[in-house]
This record gives sequence, C-alpha cells and structure tokens, in this order.
Amino acid sequence: MSTYDDASLIMYPSGYKANKIYSQKPTNGTGDLTFTRASTATRVNSSGLIESVASGVPRIDYLNGCGQLLLEPQRTNLITYSEDLGTLKWFAQNGTLVIGGSGLLFKKPSANSIKYEATGVGYNQMYFNNGSNFTTIGNDYAERFYLKVGSDIPYIYIQHSAVGGVNFSVINNITKTIKSTNVNVNSFDVEFLQDDWMLITTTLTATYAVQYASKPYFSNSSTSYSNGVPIGTTAYMTCSQFEEGSHATSYISTAGSTVTRLQDVSYTTGLSSIIGQSEGTLHVKFEVSENITQKRISLRNASLDKIDLYTTGNNLVFEVPSYSISTIIVASMGLGTFNVAIAYKVNDWKVYVNGVSVYTNVVAGAFTDLSILLFANNASGFSLFAHRVNELTLYQTRLDNVTLAALTTI
Repeated sequence: MSTYDDASLIMYPSGYKANKIYSQKPTNGTGDLTFTRASTATRVNSSGLIESVASGVPRIDYLNGCGQLLLEPQRTNLITYSEDLGTLKWFAQNGTLVIGGSGLLFKKPSANSIKYEATGVGYNQMYFNNGSNFTTIGNDYAERFYLKVGSDIPYIYIQHSAVGGVNFSVINNITKTIKSTNVNVNSFDVEFLQDDWMLITTTLTATYAVQYASKPYFSNSSTSYSNGVPIGTTAYMTCSQFEEGSHATSYISTAGSTVTRLQDVSYTTGLSSIIGQSEGTLHVKFEVSENITQKRISLRNASLDKIDLYTTGNNLVFEVPSYSISTIIVASMGLGTFNVAIAYKVNDWKVYVNGVSVYTNVVAGAFTDLSILLFANNASGFSLFAHRVNELTLYQTRLDNVTLAALTTI
C-alpha cells in the first residue's frame, strides 16, 4: 500500500494563515484544521530566532530543528520586566545592574539584556523582586531565563526561593554540566547554547509564598555560593519568565506589567467525509518535552462519543468511553518522540506505539458519525494537546498490523 495515497488527511506542520492550519491532503482544503488564539505569542522560527506571532496565527515552531505544531495553554509571565530593569524590580548583590544592550542574545537579537558587574567579592547575585508575593503555597510554577557568563565564572548557583531556605541547583560552567539539582524542585534543566549563553529551566511546587525569581549566584567555589567572583566580572540575563503551571512554555515578553498569552485552540468540525467511520486509523507523531497531565487528541461526534489519546503524568492513555475502554498503553513514558497509530473496526481494534503493538480489543464496536478532530477545545481547557506535533494522518480503513508497525517505527 501507499500510506500517502491511502490517507484521507495528512498534516505536516508547514503551511498556515490566520485561523487555519493547512493539510497537505486533501488538496481542496476540506481537511484544513481550524485554529484560534486571541493573543499574540512567540515561536522559534526556521532561523532559530524567537519572534512574535500575531493573534490567531498558528505557530510552527523550530525549537528542535524541525517544524512542529506548537499548542499551549493560557499562561501569564509574572515577571513584569523580562528584558529590562524596570523601576525597583531588578536588584544586584555586590554588583551593579545596567542595560547591557540589545542584540546580545542570538536567539532573540532584538532583546535587551540586563548586565551584572561585580563590585565586591562574595555573594555575587542578581535577581528580580516583584515587591509582593507572586507564588501561592501548593501551586506549581515554571521558571525559565537566558544567562550569559564567561569562563571567569566557574560555578553558578540557582537559588529556588519558592521552595524555601537556601535551596540551590548548581551549574558547572567549566565542564558545561549540571553539578547538582536541588531535591526540592520537580525538575532542573540547562541547555548550553553558543556564545556562552545558556537556557535555564526549573519546575517546582511552591512551599513558600515569595516575591523573588531569577536568582543566580556567581561563585569561584564548587561547594559554596558565597565565595564570589573577582571584581569586574560580568554576566548577562534576559527573557526571564516565571509562570504558574507544571511545565515551562514559550517566551512571553513583558515591559512593565504581567502579560498573558491565551490558549491555542484547534477544534475542527465537519470532517465526517474524511474521518473513517465504521473503520479507520488515527496516526499522530509528537514530541514530549514535559510530563503534562490530561492533554489529549480526540476524534469525536456531536454526542461527544470519542476516541481519545492523552497523557496523564508520565503515562500515555488510550480511551474510548462508549466501549468502557481506558487503558495505559505506555507507562512511565518519559520524554522523547512518540509515534502512535490507533486502528479501529468492529471487533478489531489495535494500538501501536513506536513500532510495537501495545493494545488489542476484539469485542469493541465502532462509530458511524465521527466528524470532529480536537487538539485543543476552548470549552474544556484540560483537553489541550500541549505536545509538539510532528505529523497527523487519518485513514478511512483499519490499516493491517504490518503497516501499523512500519508506520509507527521511529
């Protein structure tokens, strides 16, 4: 068989316009996906640069090198000056802060950077002070910022104020590795970029209500954050973001107040002639970069009978409520690429993940009126499929098992 010829819908993230994601097949536009987002947003473009995208325009994001459909929940950047000093918001310890100029960050050339210069030795730190608490005890938060340090700063201690006390994760700038991750945070990650820049991301559950964020200490010691660095040592920070939620999302620029990026929504109706009815196959390839709960892709009808694929924590779940099907098809899935095919037909259901059969059902029925493809539904925000989508394909037949294995092999 030819997977292209036999497919009724093929969507590789590439073409788009306001309120629409183009599908490569069918070519007459009947399979194009609807899209809305009532705010601007950012993406990483094909040149690797962060850029703003207009309201209602889908985001094909190239953060990982290839075009992926980026769908994200509503988020607010609580840091009110993400690229600027602002008024009584950014502070230095044993140092001074000035605007370091624009164009210093290769990922976002238009960004200003905040420059730190050490004026004393010991407890060399820069940080954002909101002036009032912006964390709520028990809530999840994600913090992300870009930091540029030279070889004269051997160690960077990132203080996690929202988990209380002197809690640090430590970066070894000599070996370009994470030296240690504080046990009180949910995750800590550093991406080492070119020209001495690094992207630092932390997720945590707040155990303290605090007003501080983006708190790196610069040290000469691998065992103490207080040793400091020589007078005159410099560092740069920009694109700082602190948001409530379990995972970090794309950059939201601020300049004096908090800014909210609204939810991406893709809920396409009228697809009954494209979605397989009494039998069919849903194929989707996506990348998991964070473990995100209750995020799903669905084939539905007007009565909300549905075929669901969703993540909950670090499990991948297949669900068909009408036939009492709800099963974990990948447990402790971790991060990475997942290539999934759901094939359905009366008494003949099969699910493959990354080339392996993970589910079989020989007693379930099928539907006759599927007409809706849901990536993100504004009416029920928990349904947002907040993973990066590499491709989506629909077939109007239940593909054979050999084809399913080949189609989903990474």
